[in-house]
Amino acid sequence: MSKAQGFVEATASYEKWRAGRIEVVESDLATKHAKIAQSPFVLLRGTYYRFLQQLPALVPDAWDAPKTVAIGDLHVENYGTWRDACGRIGWGINDFDEIDVQPYPVDLVRLATSTLLAISASHIELEPHAACAAILDGWHRRIEQGLPTAFVLAERHPHLLKLASETFQTPARFAKAIEALPPFDGKLAKGTVKLLDEVVPWGGFDPSLRTRTAGVGSLGSRRIVAFDEVGGGLLVRECKQVPGSSWSRRRAGRGPIPGAGRPGSGSCAR
Repeated sequence: MSKAQGFVEATASYEKWRAGRIEVVESDLATKHAKIAQSPFVLLRGTYYRFLQQLPALVPDAWDAPKTVAIGDLHVENYGTWRDACGRIGWGINDFDEIDVQPYPVDLVRLATSTLLAISASHIELEPHAACAAILDGWHRRIEQGLPTAFVLAERHPHLLKLASETFQTPARFAKAIEALPPFDGKLAKGTVKLLDEVVPWGGFDPSLRTRTAGVGSLGSRRIVAFDEVGGGLLVRECKQVPGSSWSRRRAGRGPIPGAGRPGSGSCAR
C-alpha cells in the first residue's frame, strides 16, 4: 500500500481486502460511506486503515516507537459499560476489532485526535490542551501502577456512574427494540455457536436470531443478535464477524496475535 495513495484508492484497497476475508453486507457498507461523509469526527472513527496510512508521515516518531499490544482503533466513542462477572457495572474500552501488536503511541495519538475533533464538533466541552494532558496523565499513571485496574462504576467513580445511568434503557424498551430487529434466516457457523456457548452463563439457550446495523468502522460486517428467555428473563448476545486488524495487512501475511482470534471468526458480546 503506497503512502501516496489517495483516500478513494485506500478505501477501495481496504474494502477489497476485507471482502476477501468476510462476507460483506453491501447495504451496510453504503450506510458507512454516507456516515463518514458527515464530519471529520465520524470520518476518523470509520477509517482506521487510512489513519495507519497517514501516521508515518504526520507523526514519524510515533510510528517508529517500540511496539506493544494496542487497541488501534481507539476513539472517544470506543468506551462503554458492561456487567462484570460479579454483576457490577464496568466502564472502559468495548471494541477490540483492531487489536494487534503496534507502536505504543498509536492509541494515544488516535484518542487525542478523536478528542480534538469531538471538541471542534461541540460533542464534548473541554479545553483542547487540558484534554490531551488528561489523556497523557492517565496513561502515565496506569503505566506506573504496572497493572490494569478496571473502572467499576460504584463508590470510587460515582460521577461516571451518574453519567452512564442517564443513558440506560428500561428493560421493556430494550426487549421491544431487540424483537423488532430484522430476522436472520441463515444458519450460524460452528465457530459462532461455540462462541455463544462460551458467553452464555446457563444451559438451555435456544435463541431467536436477528440482524443489526450499528457502528461506523465495522459497518459491512455481519452482526447477529441471539436472544431467548432464560432463567426468568431475556438473555441477549451479539456476534459480529471481523476480518482481522488493519495492521495485519502490513504484517506480511503473518497470523493474528495470540488471543486476538482468527480473521473472519467473529466475536460475541454480552
